[in-house]
Amino acid sequence: MSVGSRLDGLETALAHAEMAIQDLSDVTAAQARDLEALRRENRNLARRLERLEAAQAGDGSGEDFIL
Repeated sequence: MSVGSRLDGLETALAHAEMAIQDLSDVTAAQARDLEALRRENRNLARRLERLEAAQAGDGSGEDFIL
């Protein structure tokens, strides 16, 4: 195998590795955005649950409590 063909093979492998790294970076960024949205939703649901529990403790029913 000549030096030139070995170099071509290495350049091709490097290009594929760079594309894979970029793809992984994109996926990681999307997952970070999704995770933050889920954290916000979790906080909102926890607050709503606290309000519902407080309303139920106050009058015993909580039936007319609006989430």
